[in-house]
Amino acid sequence: MLNAVRIEFDQHPINLNPDGAYSSASIAKAYLSAMNIARPKDHFKVSGKAHGIAMQSYYGGRAECRIRKTPVPVVHTDFTSQYPSVNALLGNWGLLKAHGVRFENCTDAARRLLSKVRLADVFEPAFGSDCHSLS
Repeated sequence: MLNAVRIEFDQHPINLNPDGAYSSASIAKAYLSAMNIARPKDHFKVSGKAHGIAMQSYYGGRAECRIRKTPVPVVHTDFTSQYPSVNALLGNWGLLKAHGVRFENCTDAARRLLSKVRLADVFEPAFGSDCHSLS
């Protein structure tokens, strides 16, 4: 099985040793490197303040164990395609290829949006997609 997986791995046109592929993110980063696409933190010059504000909007899921050493029912969930799906839905490819970024103050528009938002609205792909659509 190891040999079959290695043959599959070697088909990727990237400079990455198998022991350096800790997750699918490692492979994705190697592809970006092969395409000469710099990481956003290296590509864009963003102030510490703007970076801090942006990081406040990030929410990463977490896993924890509250019951230990006791058999309990579980539900196995496959998150294999989570990162590619999220990146596609957020339109991150456009950001990775952008020549620059700018930050607009959308506070008032966001407050107006939140005062009238309905649950069904948040399932629309265009919901809150840019500052100008908020008004």
